[in-house]
Amino acid sequence: MASSSSPLTTSGILVIPNPVLTALYPALPNASAPLPAAGNPLVTRALPPAKAIPPTITPPAILPPSVTTVLGVVDKGVHFQKWLANHLNYDHACAVRDTAAQRGTDVHNACEELMKGKEIDLIGYEDDVVKRVMCFEHWWKETQPTIVAVEEVLAFPGILYAGRFDFLANINGKNTLIDIKTGGHYKTHDLQASMYKILWDTICEHLGLGSEYWIDELYGLYLKDGWVKGPNPMYKKLQFRPTEVEAAVALWRYVNENAYGKVLKPKDKKEYKKIFKLEVNKNYEPKKQDLDNFL
Repeated sequence: MASSSSPLTTSGILVIPNPVLTALYPALPNASAPLPAAGNPLVTRALPPAKAIPPTITPPAILPPSVTTVLGVVDKGVHFQKWLANHLNYDHACAVRDTAAQRGTDVHNACEELMKGKEIDLIGYEDDVVKRVMCFEHWWKETQPTIVAVEEVLAFPGILYAGRFDFLANINGKNTLIDIKTGGHYKTHDLQASMYKILWDTICEHLGLGSEYWIDELYGLYLKDGWVKGPNPMYKKLQFRPTEVEAAVALWRYVNENAYGKVLKPKDKKEYKKIFKLEVNKNYEPKKQDLDNFL
């Protein structure tokens, strides 16, 4: 399920508008305006006018922390704490978590390829992946969404985080941001979707686009594998909580700042070589020895 580069991006930076948006909204200006790079405010009304934003900004070498990194400071609640405590030890819990994360990655990749119109082959995958993809297929056939954007990286000058949402679709005339989940629901899902909405709406506003381009609704699409009779995805409406987002960002910065109130640059992960080859003497021939000399 190798993914191809999206027609909606230029060098990894989202381009708005895109062909799908143009089809939905014919009177779309600035057809090649690239998304400005990462930055920081949380409320669009606090930003300078759109004309103050240069049409092209070189992406920074280091993006701000991701949405999920920032939300790591928010407690997941008693149910998560009980899940953690029910494992043999911390290492065992991490192993289970990593397995679930890989399953989530596999499901997300499959759904992404399907939304691009590709046929996917899940032979060799476990049932917990296949049944979740069947849930997605079931939801798709029932909902019939019009895809606007899939797996796009969002960043904007002045916003203290960057993020990649799963997909944005036009459903019953409403721009709906949908976050695919392969586990249970947590309240932080409201904040995660809200952070994507803040980024997207801010970008649209500062490209001079009207509110008809903004995100209208936020949903979580929960794909499960416990069903027996047939796929039963849970399509749950999420709340837009900008005040709580601002609090979470402020808390993350407080936790990660030094004694002088400065958030330190994250340490670069050391890259090790991946290709190895030894110099071998191909002309070497072992000398024949008489076994009696060693007895």
